Amino acid sequence: MDSKDLTIARRKFEASARTYWHRHEKGQLLMVEQGRMRTQKRGSSMQELAVGGTDYTPPNIAHWHGAAPDQPLVQINAGFGGAAKWFEEVTADDYGGKGKTR
Repeated sequence: MDSKDLTIARRKFEASARTYWHRHEKGQLLMVEQGRMRTQKRGSSMQELAVGGTDYTPPNIAHWHGAAPDQPLVQINAGFGGAAKWFEEVTADDYGGKGKTR
């Protein structure tokens, strides 16, 4: 992989804030710097990660990520190129770990 395809960003989410469902053309790596992260890949259960935790989503797999309900999150994300495609809002059931996987 050429470094021109790699993007690194540091993002802060307030408590309970999260992305919409989305996918990355060439995948994404997430790392928890502060707080707790909730994340879910479509078809899988929601996971919660602590400081130092990581999660890799392969290319073109729909997923979401954001902060736990009781604390903000600082995440480092690495993108491997290509575009992101955005989908629907994450439901309260998905966020709470009760949503049906699709």
